[in-house]
Amino acid sequence: MLVGALFALRQRDLKAALAYSTISQLGILVALISLPHGEGLKAALVGILAHSLYKAALFLVVGAVDHTVGSRNLDDLGGLVASMPGWAVVVILAGLSMAGLPPLLGFVAKESLLEAMLGNWLVLSVVVFTAALTVAMALIVVWDVFFLKPTRTLHLHQSPQGLLYGPAVLAGGSLLEDLACITWFCRWSI
Repeated sequence: MLVGALFALRQRDLKAALAYSTISQLGILVALISLPHGEGLKAALVGILAHSLYKAALFLVVGAVDHTVGSRNLDDLGGLVASMPGWAVVVILAGLSMAGLPPLLGFVAKESLLEAMLGNWLVLSVVVFTAALTVAMALIVVWDVFFLKPTRTLHLHQSPQGLLYGPAVLAGGSLLEDLACITWFCRWSI
Protein backbone atom coordinates (compact mmCIF):
# COMPACT_ATOMS: atom_id res chain seq x y z
CA MET A 1 0.00 0.00 0.00
CA LEU A 2 2.80 2.41 0.85
CA VAL A 3 4.87 1.70 -2.27
CA GLY A 4 1.84 2.19 -4.52
CA ALA A 5 1.06 5.55 -2.90
CA LEU A 6 4.67 6.70 -3.23
CA PHE A 7 4.83 5.65 -6.88
CA ALA A 8 1.53 7.42 -7.57
CA LEU A 9 2.98 10.74 -6.41
CA ARG A 10 6.01 10.35 -8.69
CA GLN A 11 3.94 9.99 -11.86
CA ARG A 12 3.48 12.85 -14.31
CA ASP A 13 0.89 10.94 -16.37
CA LEU A 14 -2.53 11.26 -14.71
CA LYS A 15 -3.70 7.79 -15.69
CA ALA A 16 -0.52 6.21 -14.32
CA ALA A 17 -0.87 8.19 -11.08
CA LEU A 18 -4.44 6.95 -10.64
CA ALA A 19 -3.36 3.39 -11.47
CA TYR A 20 -0.62 3.41 -8.85
CA SER A 21 -3.00 4.84 -6.27
CA THR A 22 -5.29 1.91 -7.10
CA ILE A 23 -2.38 -0.44 -6.39
CA SER A 24 -2.07 1.27 -3.02
CA GLN A 25 -5.77 0.70 -2.37
CA LEU A 26 -5.41 -2.96 -3.33
CA GLY A 27 -2.65 -3.28 -0.73
CA ILE A 28 -4.97 -1.80 1.86
CA LEU A 29 -7.73 -4.23 0.91
CA VAL A 30 -5.37 -7.22 1.18
CA ALA A 31 -4.29 -5.99 4.61
CA LEU A 32 -7.93 -5.68 5.71
CA ILE A 33 -8.95 -9.08 4.39
CA SER A 34 -5.96 -10.71 6.09
CA LEU A 35 -6.92 -9.49 9.57
CA PRO A 36 -7.75 -12.36 11.94
CA HIS A 37 -11.33 -13.38 12.67
CA GLY A 38 -12.68 -11.38 9.70
CA GLU A 39 -12.24 -8.08 11.58
CA GLY A 40 -11.45 -6.17 8.41
CA LEU A 41 -14.09 -7.61 6.09
CA LYS A 42 -16.67 -4.85 6.66
CA ALA A 43 -14.00 -2.20 6.17
CA ALA A 44 -12.82 -3.96 3.00
CA LEU A 45 -16.35 -4.08 1.61
CA VAL A 46 -16.92 -0.37 2.24
CA GLY A 47 -13.45 0.39 0.86
CA ILE A 48 -14.17 -1.47 -2.36
CA LEU A 49 -17.46 0.35 -2.83
CA ALA A 50 -16.02 3.79 -2.09
CA HIS A 51 -12.95 3.19 -4.24
CA SER A 52 -14.97 1.95 -7.20
CA LEU A 53 -17.17 5.06 -7.16
CA TYR A 54 -14.51 7.75 -6.87
CA LYS A 55 -11.80 6.06 -8.90
CA ALA A 56 -14.08 5.22 -11.84
CA ALA A 57 -15.22 8.84 -11.92
CA LEU A 58 -11.61 10.05 -11.81
CA PHE A 59 -10.48 7.73 -14.62
CA LEU A 60 -13.38 8.96 -16.78
CA VAL A 61 -12.45 12.58 -16.02
CA VAL A 62 -8.85 11.87 -17.05
CA GLY A 63 -10.17 10.48 -20.34
CA ALA A 64 -12.18 13.65 -20.90
CA VAL A 65 -9.18 15.81 -20.03
CA ASP A 66 -7.03 13.84 -22.47
CA HIS A 67 -9.69 14.26 -25.16
CA THR A 68 -10.08 17.99 -24.46
CA VAL A 69 -6.41 18.96 -24.10
CA GLY A 70 -4.70 16.16 -25.98
CA SER A 71 -2.50 15.26 -23.01
CA ARG A 72 -2.61 13.51 -19.65
CA ASN A 73 0.76 14.89 -18.58
CA LEU A 74 0.50 17.05 -15.46
CA ASP A 75 3.16 19.37 -16.86
CA ASP A 76 0.85 20.19 -19.78
CA LEU A 77 -2.32 20.77 -17.75
CA GLY A 78 -3.82 23.44 -15.54
CA GLY A 79 -6.63 25.95 -15.34
CA LEU A 80 -9.26 23.70 -16.85
CA VAL A 81 -11.99 24.86 -14.46
CA ALA A 82 -12.97 27.68 -16.85
CA SER A 83 -13.38 25.45 -19.89
CA MET A 84 -14.59 22.29 -18.09
CA PRO A 85 -16.67 23.50 -15.11
CA GLY A 86 -18.92 20.43 -14.90
CA TRP A 87 -15.91 18.14 -15.00
CA ALA A 88 -14.30 20.24 -12.26
CA VAL A 89 -17.30 19.65 -9.99
CA VAL A 90 -17.07 15.90 -10.62
CA VAL A 91 -13.33 15.79 -9.94
CA ILE A 92 -13.76 17.84 -6.76
CA LEU A 93 -16.46 15.50 -5.44
CA ALA A 94 -14.51 12.35 -6.39
CA GLY A 95 -11.25 13.84 -5.09
CA LEU A 96 -12.84 14.72 -1.75
CA SER A 97 -14.13 11.16 -1.45
CA MET A 98 -10.67 9.83 -2.34
CA ALA A 99 -9.19 12.06 0.36
CA GLY A 100 -11.70 10.67 2.84
CA LEU A 101 -13.52 13.84 3.75
CA PRO A 102 -17.04 13.80 5.23
CA PRO A 103 -19.86 13.42 4.28
CA LEU A 104 -18.62 11.25 1.42
CA LEU A 105 -18.36 7.47 1.34
CA GLY A 106 -14.57 7.73 1.19
CA PHE A 107 -14.73 9.12 4.73
CA VAL A 108 -16.68 6.11 5.98
CA ALA A 109 -14.20 3.80 4.21
CA LYS A 110 -11.16 5.51 5.76
CA GLU A 111 -12.75 5.56 9.23
CA SER A 112 -13.62 1.86 9.03
CA LEU A 113 -10.07 1.13 7.80
CA LEU A 114 -8.52 2.99 10.73
CA GLU A 115 -10.87 1.30 13.20
CA ALA A 116 -9.97 -2.14 11.85
CA MET A 117 -6.24 -1.40 12.15
CA LEU A 118 -6.32 -0.02 15.72
CA GLY A 119 -4.77 -3.16 17.21
CA ASN A 120 -1.23 -2.60 15.87
CA TRP A 121 0.40 0.83 16.14
CA LEU A 122 3.07 0.06 13.51
CA VAL A 123 0.52 -1.02 10.90
CA LEU A 124 -1.72 1.88 11.87
CA SER A 125 1.11 4.37 11.37
CA VAL A 126 1.82 2.96 7.89
CA VAL A 127 -1.89 3.19 7.07
CA VAL A 128 -2.10 6.80 8.30
CA PHE A 129 1.00 7.78 6.31
CA THR A 130 -0.40 6.06 3.21
CA ALA A 131 -3.72 7.86 3.71
CA ALA A 132 -1.85 11.19 3.85
CA LEU A 133 -0.18 10.35 0.53
CA THR A 134 -3.59 9.50 -0.91
CA VAL A 135 -4.88 12.91 0.18
CA ALA A 136 -1.88 14.49 -1.57
CA MET A 137 -2.68 12.54 -4.75
CA ALA A 138 -6.32 13.68 -4.65
CA LEU A 139 -5.15 17.27 -4.21
CA ILE A 140 -2.83 16.97 -7.20
CA VAL A 141 -5.61 15.63 -9.41
CA VAL A 142 -8.00 18.40 -8.38
CA TRP A 143 -5.68 21.39 -8.01
CA ASP A 144 -3.01 20.83 -10.66
CA VAL A 145 -5.42 19.90 -13.42
CA PHE A 146 -8.29 22.30 -12.80
CA PHE A 147 -7.07 25.25 -10.73
CA LEU A 148 -3.30 25.67 -11.13
CA LYS A 149 -2.31 28.25 -13.71
CA PRO A 150 -1.22 26.43 -16.90
CA THR A 151 2.44 26.65 -17.86
CA ARG A 152 1.61 26.85 -21.57
CA THR A 153 -1.28 27.80 -23.81
CA LEU A 154 -3.75 24.95 -24.02
CA HIS A 155 -5.51 24.15 -27.30
CA LEU A 156 -8.86 22.75 -26.29
CA HIS A 157 -11.17 20.39 -28.16
CA GLN A 158 -14.45 20.31 -26.24
CA SER A 159 -15.82 16.98 -25.06
CA PRO A 160 -19.51 16.28 -25.67
CA GLN A 161 -21.52 17.33 -22.60
CA GLY A 162 -23.24 13.94 -22.50
CA LEU A 163 -19.96 12.31 -21.47
CA LEU A 164 -20.23 14.10 -18.15
CA TYR A 165 -23.29 12.14 -16.96
CA GLY A 166 -21.51 8.86 -16.19
CA PRO A 167 -18.76 10.34 -13.99
CA ALA A 168 -21.29 12.67 -12.33
CA VAL A 169 -23.49 9.71 -11.34
CA LEU A 170 -20.47 7.83 -9.99
CA ALA A 171 -19.14 10.79 -8.00
CA GLY A 172 -22.65 11.59 -6.74
CA GLY A 173 -22.96 7.96 -5.68
CA SER A 174 -20.40 8.72 -2.99
CA LEU A 175 -23.00 10.94 -1.34
CA LEU A 176 -25.97 8.61 -1.78
CA GLU A 177 -24.11 5.43 -0.91
CA ASP A 178 -22.77 7.14 2.19
CA LEU A 179 -26.26 7.26 3.67
CA ALA A 180 -26.95 3.63 2.76
CA CYS A 181 -23.58 2.55 4.12
CA ILE A 182 -24.07 4.32 7.44
CA THR A 183 -27.45 2.63 7.78
CA TRP A 184 -25.86 -0.74 6.96
CA PHE A 185 -23.08 -0.20 9.49
CA CYS A 186 -25.55 0.76 12.21
CA ARG A 187 -27.60 -2.37 11.55
CA TRP A 188 -24.55 -4.70 11.67
CA SER A 189 -22.80 -2.99 14.58
CA ILE A 190 -25.63 -3.57 17.03
